[in-house]
Amino acid sequence: MTQNKIELEKFRRPVLITAGLLVFYAIAGFFVLPALLQWKLPEMIQQQTGRTATIADIQFNPFAMDFSLQGFELQEKNARPFITFAEFYVDVAVLSSIGHFLLTF
Repeated sequence: MTQNKIELEKFRRPVLITAGLLVFYAIAGFFVLPALLQWKLPEMIQQQTGRTATIADIQFNPFAMDFSLQGFELQEKNARPFITFAEFYVDVAVLSSIGHFLLTF
């Protein structure tokens, strides 16, 4: 083997592991977390408040750290609307949060 091939083989495994972790993070953030939240959040709200909640869609971008919840409705116990909104959007400013040692939106 040549010297270049030996050096490339040294980096192959760490690069593959890093790429695999990045793909796992992306799949979990873009698909798994929003689906899990859309499934569990109405149930958790029902348990905590006794009110029925509906959510049309949830989106999360794990790289930009922004979260969007569309078509949310929380109903009174008599099924009348209590709170509704078309979109709730949160953008976490990661670099600012790190620089100030607190969570910045």
